[in-house]
Amino acid sequence: MEAFYFPLVIVPSTVAIASLIIIVSTFFSVLLARRQIQKLDLVAVLKLRE
Repeated sequence: MEAFYFPLVIVPSTVAIASLIIIVSTFFSVLLARRQIQKLDLVAVLKLRE
């Protein structure tokens, strides 16, 4: 059984790309959540518990 060794190399561009992906996905997630929250009727939501 052969064993392969892959050295872990993390270059600054990898960190930058990962950070960019996280920031962009967070931005779109916040936009979608904000759109759903703005669609809610506050009075109807508050009356829901009664």
